[in-house]
Amino acid sequence: MTRRLAAFAILSTALSHVRAAFDIGYGDDSDLTNFVTRPEIKVPVFEVQVYKPEQVTPGYWFVAAYAFISQQSHAGNYYQPCQSGPTIYDGEGNLVWSGACAKKNQNTCDFRAWNFNGTNYLSAIFTPYNGNNDTQGHGVFMDNSYNELYEVHNPVTIDNFNMHELNIVDGGTRAINILFNPVKLELKELNQPGAGWVADIGFRETDLTTGETTFEWWAAQGGHVSLAESKRPTENLGRQYPASWNWFHGNAVEKNEEGDYLLSARYLDTIFKISGKTGKILWRLGGYNTSFDQDFVFSRQHDSRWLHSGKDKEIVSFLNNAADDQSTDESNGMVSRTSSAMIVELDHTKSPPTARILRNILRPDGLLSRLRGNHQVQSNGNSFVCWSENAYISEHAPDGELLMEAAWRSRRFVTYRGYKFNFTAVPKEAIAAKGFTYGTSAAKATTVVYVSWNGATEVETWRFKAPPGPHGSHKAETLGTKNKTGFETQFQVDGFHHTVFVEGIAANGSVLGTSGRIIITPPVEWENVPQDVLVDTAEKDDPKFKSRFGTGKTRHHFQLNHSVHDAATTNSDSDADTDDNIQDDLNETQHTKHEGAMTPSGDIKIKGTQGTQGTKATTEPKEPTITTLKSKAQEFLAHPTGSQLMIWLLGANGLLVGTVLAFRRPGYYRRSSSKLGRRIRRAWSPSSRDEKRVGEAE
Repeated sequence: MTRRLAAFAILSTALSHVRAAFDIGYGDDSDLTNFVTRPEIKVPVFEVQVYKPEQVTPGYWFVAAYAFISQQSHAGNYYQPCQSGPTIYDGEGNLVWSGACAKKNQNTCDFRAWNFNGTNYLSAIFTPYNGNNDTQGHGVFMDNSYNELYEVHNPVTIDNFNMHELNIVDGGTRAINILFNPVKLELKELNQPGAGWVADIGFRETDLTTGETTFEWWAAQGGHVSLAESKRPTENLGRQYPASWNWFHGNAVEKNEEGDYLLSARYLDTIFKISGKTGKILWRLGGYNTSFDQDFVFSRQHDSRWLHSGKDKEIVSFLNNAADDQSTDESNGMVSRTSSAMIVELDHTKSPPTARILRNILRPDGLLSRLRGNHQVQSNGNSFVCWSENAYISEHAPDGELLMEAAWRSRRFVTYRGYKFNFTAVPKEAIAAKGFTYGTSAAKATTVVYVSWNGATEVETWRFKAPPGPHGSHKAETLGTKNKTGFETQFQVDGFHHTVFVEGIAANGSVLGTSGRIIITPPVEWENVPQDVLVDTAEKDDPKFKSRFGTGKTRHHFQLNHSVHDAATTNSDSDADTDDNIQDDLNETQHTKHEGAMTPSGDIKIKGTQGTQGTKATTEPKEPTITTLKSKAQEFLAHPTGSQLMIWLLGANGLLVGTVLAFRRPGYYRRSSSKLGRRIRRAWSPSSRDEKRVGEAE
């Protein structure tokens, strides 16, 4: 019966992975990133065409992939848990930072950067996601180390946090977000009897420090806008949230220096200027009741922004979607066959005031952006436009010339908006590195090291080092350097190097961060590997090392193929990286994949997908059995470890003496095959219970 249950569990797991790939027609993950150091990060790959590189504005792209705005409850479009969320790419389409792991794959909107008093910040909206215990959604304001400084939440009387806008104003002290609230209103403005449910839209300004609401405005409830101005067909008037009539659909709001607000109403085809003192509407651009003499029309717009706000003239940019998700014909208010990025000038000196087009850039592929999107004007006058679907972006010169375009290779995801900003980040996340060796022997080997640092923008070069050798000085040996290339950089060096660490070097030569030690395991096929290469002189001479591990040439402590270290470390000398650092690495490691390998050094090795805690252990030396090691390696490597952590307990001479098999969730262990393993389990687990799941293999 146990074997049947185990087989059923394995089959169920396999089928779930098949569904993740094929339920929506995606047969593989070739459209997603693939990194040795961070295999859990599987974000969309950009395909980029640059036509005039000398005219393209420098900066990073800020996007956030998601499949459906209502978070999926099953794998669906996703291959990995670290896929959907805030993401930064460079101008060549290389990944710079993925926040998908940190934000637990939660759908993200309006992700962008800010600069206040010379310091960079980030903001984003996280939509409701029960799987992340966030039933309402919220906004965040982060520093340039990706740490959250403030959270923005709706008032208790308002449900889900609106996905469309989180605008940081007044020098980073206040935030504006859009509010959505279903209310029952009289329908006489629509020439209909009785009352009906209407999804009213408003916005509020919040003090980030105190959480106090400093301004609030509502379209219908405040009596500012008539329901008759809507161009959206009436529907769902008899239904309450969330299916009530979405008549207004506010999707952008910002504030000028005078304290007034600019609000975009998508289903009114109108942009409003609203007094920050009285809440009264100062003018309307577009729609049934425009305040201007216009020589153009637009519809279903997004992302209205002030480029200039003066008494006599104002300049406004926005994305003219010219379409929505229901229809594209003129009878439903659509006015163009192609979406475009617009800049218009409003002249208040004339009577009546006039609105004239200064720039109208058509979508390069001639298609329509029915949903989402934005138009960002750069400091040099270029237009950076996100057309939303599969993150299609383009940059244009002021005269409209196409300078570059890019899109995700994947069609499974969209982004609500896409921005370009200069940004400097100093991540607290650790440098990730992984090493391998190949060759017929240690003397004829090549050592390969991969390194990445999620979120780092200032690393120019990677410096690869080895600790002191048994016959050399106590200074670390530099194996070589390599310029940073994309998210992950590969380095090769002749010879077998058992222990390597990596430094991230800035353009000025300073050390920005240091990885943990990477312990590189020789292949089990190698015979008679010199033991001197498996331990460095600094450790043998260290009294702490002798007292804890003896004077022999074996290291009785954890060793990781994928070792990480506090990114804030700036030591350029490897001697500072003690065994305590390695233990700290184990205690701090998260969201990394550790791959085990057997070594003849008395180590405890790890294989699995998550590791958050550890404890050191030693074992009594036993006679080595290479055949046993090989068979055990094959047995464990064949084990499905997608959601498990496997610890191998090795004797000083390499003999496997026990295992601990754990699940991802810290403290949840299935079994131990040795007394030592059970002691480790009790040390790690918050309770001493040896829990089991029904249907799991014994």
